[in-house]
Amino acid sequence: DSRNRRVRAAAAVAASATAVLLLIGVLWQGSGHGQSEPISNALSKLKISMPDNYPARIWVYGGSEVSRHNSNGGTAGPDGVGGLLRKDHYRTKVSYIPTTESGDFRAALWNPNCKVIVFPSMGEYPMLSERTKVDMRQYVDGGGNLVFVGSYMLQMWMNDLFGFKLNGVYGPGPYFINPRAVKNTPYMYLSAKLEEIGTTPLVGVTTDSLPAGEGKCVYGNNGICVAFYIESKLGTITYLADPMLDTSVYHDPQAAGWVGLLHASVKM
Repeated sequence: DSRNRRVRAAAAVAASATAVLLLIGVLWQGSGHGQSEPISNALSKLKISMPDNYPARIWVYGGSEVSRHNSNGGTAGPDGVGGLLRKDHYRTKVSYIPTTESGDFRAALWNPNCKVIVFPSMGEYPMLSERTKVDMRQYVDGGGNLVFVGSYMLQMWMNDLFGFKLNGVYGPGPYFINPRAVKNTPYMYLSAKLEEIGTTPLVGVTTDSLPAGEGKCVYGNNGICVAFYIESKLGTITYLADPMLDTSVYHDPQAAGWVGLLHASVKM
């Protein structure tokens, strides 16, 4: 179930950390030619080659409702999110779903190997048949992870799909991690603080609008939560605010923390 996956994730990360320390020790000894490979290069190779419980395949929704442009003229959307998901994980395959009512979407929901589906920020409300809504809820209850990279529109959609009462609101950063909520999850290895980046307001929710008991705030500040997860039987519904709509932040050093948050979310 989802809790066992988190324990396995913690063990995998611990093993990776041990391997990193061993690798650094080897590098200090130098190569056979008396020169050491740059540590940064070696660590990059290690991230790609060693298993760390990162999904081998991720499905991303790419329908016409997905936001693709921003005020700077850059392109975010499904391709941008797909690129971020594969950062340092280039062996991971990203599959795009064209519409919510397509055979590809239903096939993904029914595929036992489909562990996570990501929905980028949307500018329009996606329409779903009642049958598809049931399929999505059953997907989560059976152990799947739906990741919403968010906006007000996605929060409204989540409320409609799952009967939540999420109250969307903008809250300025910085945002601080909640140690109790992230214990024994992939989030527990993230930075203690995230900075607000870009010019696009980050849409979170009020913490008191999260479902009691099941809703866990990962990052927040002053009663506003910009990243959270909600447990539903064997699966998880995950949300994180989307600073990447403003593509000028792609080269901002602070963006690394948000990319790490996205990566941890797909491992839930």
